[in-house]
This record gives sequence, structure tokens and C-alpha cells, in this order.
Amino acid sequence: MIFRAYNQNIESDFDLQLPKTTEKPTIRFLEKEIRINKTFQTNVYRKGIKAKVEIREKCIILDWKNAARFEIFDEQTIYYQRFTGDDGVFRLFALSEALGSILYQKGFFLLHGSAVKIGEKATIFIGKAGAGKSTTVAAFAKENFTVLCDDLTAISFDENQDPVILPAFPQIKIWEDSVKNLGFDQTKLEPAFEGHNKFLLSQSEENFSQKPIELEQIIILEKPFSSKKKEINATEIPIELLKYFPLPHQLLQGEYLQKHFIDSLKIASKVQVLKINRPKNFQKLYDFVNNFR
Repeated sequence: MIFRAYNQNIESDFDLQLPKTTEKPTIRFLEKEIRINKTFQTNVYRKGIKAKVEIREKCIILDWKNAARFEIFDEQTIYYQRFTGDDGVFRLFALSEALGSILYQKGFFLLHGSAVKIGEKATIFIGKAGAGKSTTVAAFAKENFTVLCDDLTAISFDENQDPVILPAFPQIKIWEDSVKNLGFDQTKLEPAFEGHNKFLLSQSEENFSQKPIELEQIIILEKPFSSKKKEINATEIPIELLKYFPLPHQLLQGEYLQKHFIDSLKIASKVQVLKINRPKNFQKLYDFVNNFR
């Protein structure tokens, strides 16, 4: 089976439950036994398990004990070894940091955030845990805005060096509280396999385009009553965006760290990056979303 996400054609011998394509694959998932040597603890949690990482030449190994192990090799292949019999849980690991690592190898700029199509352009929402990113994006989905990616956002640059979003797939994870307060029918939603009270909301594939979309702005969400400084100077943006790198921090070394700063400055020169306080209740959140129309 060959699937389409992030402007890539992904061949897999297990069902990724993504939009399908018949084009030639650019990434392959293949099963094999993966041996590890010296691993390091990371800052990456998935389903309550902290990942370990081993970095070799052309190769990144991610290991979640008793869940899954991945060897991301040379921009083309994701080898996997699964230790869980739950397909949904395993898919969660495969489509998060494992897929993100091969996008990193391919040179895309990555953020731990979600992107929404507003008009003909894209807005990215990022924020620390508890800032309300998932709830905000769910509110946009409720109002029929297209969510381009959830949790992992990949940015590339077009022929004019303008930043563009590479759409992922039409599915987002939302909290149970958001399901109730935004009026979604919980009986029609699947569990998100995160180990939390989250559900999967799927949007229509018919309205989901894989065409790269111009990035207009990045919004950093703060908690509703945050008094932190909101202004961001262009020179501060590389450090600010570094906080939202979605993969193990051990990967940001040498030329990769240098590239992160260069790409951050390119983004800062083209798009607006701002901090705002998340609306304090769901009614104000509706008003916030509708102000984007």
C-alpha cells in the first residue's frame, strides 16, 4: 500500500490509514529486527513512554520500551520493530516522531504544532502543554476550516524561498472536554490511542489538498491570563521556535542546528510570528475563530 502525506508517497506493509496514492514511493516502512547499542534519554514522550535515541551515520534509532523501535535510514527507509499488538497504538508511534525523523533527514523545518488553512494560506498554532493548542485547532475544525496537520508540522520553501506548509492528513486529536463543549458527536469518534482522554476527528478527504500552502503566520498560544512578553523581535525567533522542535534535542547538532537558525530567519523575514493569550472560555474561542473569516 502507498499513502500520501507531507508531500511524500509512503509505502507500508501495514495500514497507515492515510489518503492513498498510486505514485512511486519516496519513503518505505519495512519490518526487521533492530539492534541498539548506546542510547540516550530524550525529551520526547509518546503514550507516557519517554523515547531513547541512538544517532549513527545516515541513521536515527528511536526506541520506546515495550512499544516500538524504529531505524530511520538515509532519507528513504523507516525500519520498524513492533512490541505491541495494538495496531492503533503502533500507528501512533509510526506517524509521529518516526515519520518526523525522516522528514528531518530530508531537510524540512519541523515544529510541534498544528496548521490550519485560513482562506488560501496557512496559520500554524504552537504552544507549551496546557496552552490550548489542541482545543483551539479543534474549534477551527468545528467551524469547517481545514486542519492541514496535527501535532507535527513540516515547512518547506518554494522556488521564491517563501515558506510553505506540507499538508499531512485530514485527522486531528482532540480532548474529551473539547469534544463535549464544541458539540462533536463522541459516538462517531475513535480513541486517539494516546493513553489520555483524546479522540480522533477525521475531516473529509475530498476537501483535503496535498498541494503545499503558503504560510502566512505562526501564532504562539499562551495561557488565557499569561502576562508574559508578547512582542518577538526577528532576532529572537530562532530561539523561540527552537522550543517547539518536535524531535529529540540530540538531533539539533552541527549543520542541522545551523540550518535550523538559517531557516528560522528565512521564515521570520516572510511571515508574522506573534504570541497571544488563548481565549478564556469556549464562547470567546468561537469569537476568536470567527474573526479569521
